[in-house]
Formats: sequence, structure tokens, C-alpha cells
Amino acid sequence: MCFEQVIFGAENRASLNMSRNDSHLSPTAGTSQGARVIGPGSILTLLIPVVTLIAAVWSGSLLFLNYVHVLTGGTWTGVDLFMGLVMSRVLKGLRPEVRAEFIGFKRKSP
Repeated sequence: MCFEQVIFGAENRASLNMSRNDSHLSPTAGTSQGARVIGPGSILTLLIPVVTLIAAVWSGSLLFLNYVHVLTGGTWTGVDLFMGLVMSRVLKGLRPEVRAEFIGFKRKSP
């Protein structure tokens, strides 16, 4: 049994446009109307810290650079703690073989 069957159920799999091949890795996987998972907001979330870091380095202001460093470090730590708390509870509820498939261990090992 694969991860999608556990989460979505075998009967909902066809309605979610998911097949057994690697379609679950595509940006539109799991969406019923083909809506994109990676949208403009996702790209802005990636670009804003990078552009801000470049601006801080280019400005030559140590205060601005320190502010960007502390703010992005705090954000990274918050996301890391949140994902650790949420994903640990989700993974504890899965069977070991489904957990290995979710983590990607089966794809990485021969």
C-alpha cells in the first residue's frame, strides 16, 4: 500500500489525478482542478529573504545586515520547530513501510 492510499484512500485516488508513477512529485499533484501548488506567493516567499540579504550586504550597513540575519534565523528556527512537532506526530501514526516511503528511504536505497 502506498502513501497516497493511506492518506487519500484508494477510491479518491482517481479523483485526485494521482497515478502510481511519480505524479505525486509534480507541482499539481493532489489537486482536483489542476491548481498549482507552487504559486506566486511561494516564489515571493523564496525571493524576499534573498533580495533583502543582497540589499543588506550592498548597503554596507552593519545594523541592517544584523537585522536581516536575526530575522531570517528566527524565522528558520520557527519553521524548523513547527515542522518537527507536526511531522513527528504525523509520522508516528503511519505504519513503518508507509513511513519509509513518505521519507523517501525506499527511493534512496537499492
